[in-house]
Amino acid sequence: MCMVDQKGLERLTGLLTAVSTASKPFLQQCSEAKFLALSDYRRATDRYRRLAAEALDSDCFERLTSCEDLMRELRAAVTSGYIDSACIDAMEILRTKYIQSVLQPAVRKYLRSESASIRDLMTLYDGAIRLGSLLDVAEFLSRVKDYSVGSS
Repeated sequence: MCMVDQKGLERLTGLLTAVSTASKPFLQQCSEAKFLALSDYRRATDRYRRLAAEALDSDCFERLTSCEDLMRELRAAVTSGYIDSACIDAMEILRTKYIQSVLQPAVRKYLRSESASIRDLMTLYDGAIRLGSLLDVAEFLSRVKDYSVGSS
């Protein structure tokens, strides 16, 4: 485990505050898609597809060269609009690999180095936030769909 000094904690706090502010519009759109799912599942799915396509096309995922097949699978699922348990599982795997392989090493580098780019790290954190939010919406859409099918 890496010990962080007070200055490092202050830098990290500033970074997380900036990322939270920058991510609010996307998070708001994800919340709106979930709310919409309760009244118009098709439109919610369409909104989710647009959000997912935008997020998965982000430059921050280019560093995940070991996940190219997984990314193709996710893009195909998003394009088709078919959000099933396999799609959700693939997104969970992608998020885990992204955090472990890309984000964590970048944060360690940022905390050790004054010269590390805050802009690059913000982009990486934004990617993790988007993946987490997309996963949350996909799980919600799946539950709504299951509930509506089960109650029909």
